[in-house]
Amino acid sequence: MKFLLAMFLVLAISGPSAFADSESKRQNILIKLDNGTNDLHSAFMAIKIGKVLLKKKNKVSIFANLEGVRLFHEHQPLNLNWGKSKKTFSDHYKEFISLGGKVLICPHCADAIGMPSKDLKKGTKIADEKIVAELFMNADKVISY
Repeated sequence: MKFLLAMFLVLAISGPSAFADSESKRQNILIKLDNGTNDLHSAFMAIKIGKVLLKKKNKVSIFANLEGVRLFHEHQPLNLNWGKSKKTFSDHYKEFISLGGKVLICPHCADAIGMPSKDLKKGTKIADEKIVAELFMNADKVISY
């Protein structure tokens, strides 16, 4: 019984400070976006969560692959809405980039649809395999949409 009480006191005392430390640490967060206009719910969630995390001073990158790459083609209109949001995907994207967010495109997915670097929206680039590996290896957290 004394052991349990001691453990409870240790957790009670260290719990809040441990939580505060984790909140103050700037994290490297990777958001993997598999969807584009085929699933606007996922696309909006990815970009909106990315903005929230950037505002908390984290480093955030979106890695677009599969259908997600199509969102970042310069000819894809982004005046898209989903749900009750009054902001378009374009509005969210511009805010994400202005807050320091990065968008990287899967090189294989871009190649599969014939999307060269010159056809990307401003603030987006095609990653090479080395960068893709580094994105995942260096991420503190990976969020998938």
